Amino acid sequence: MSKRPLLITDCDEVLLHMVGHFAEWLEAEHKVRFAFETGRFQDAMTDAGGKPLPMDQTWLLLDGFFRGEMHRQTLVPGAVEALGRIGEVADIVILTNLGDEAHPWRVEQLAGHGIRHDVICNSGGKGSVVRDLVKMDKPPSTVFVDDLAMHHASVAKHA
Repeated sequence: MSKRPLLITDCDEVLLHMVGHFAEWLEAEHKVRFAFETGRFQDAMTDAGGKPLPMDQTWLLLDGFFRGEMHRQTLVPGAVEALGRIGEVADIVILTNLGDEAHPWRVEQLAGHGIRHDVICNSGGKGSVVRDLVKMDKPPSTVFVDDLAMHHASVAKHA
């Protein structure tokens, strides 16, 4: 049982910029446009003719980015400093939606930016993982940070 509060934070677009670098890579390497204005990741990628990519191709490209292009990601300004200050008073877990095979890549990537906290890989909603962490650690309070509303909804439902 922990006597310290717990911060559970996402990584991409919270600690490290991802989407902009992904979009640049898509255009340069695959001639795929990423339309930020759609507001929906699954509709944002289009081929040279403007036709949306099928979801299976979208997932393949996303996987390719994380397998070979994570070095492109840059720190969100102030992220390292904020984690340092929060870490003085709370435990920190980084909950990232990458497959388990990506765990060592993500840990190494974050360490390269000076971020050294527990990393948990996940797929899908984050609510059950948050619930399990809270049950296991029993912190006096927990804060969840993520850039996607679907993960907040999952946490609200399950945790």
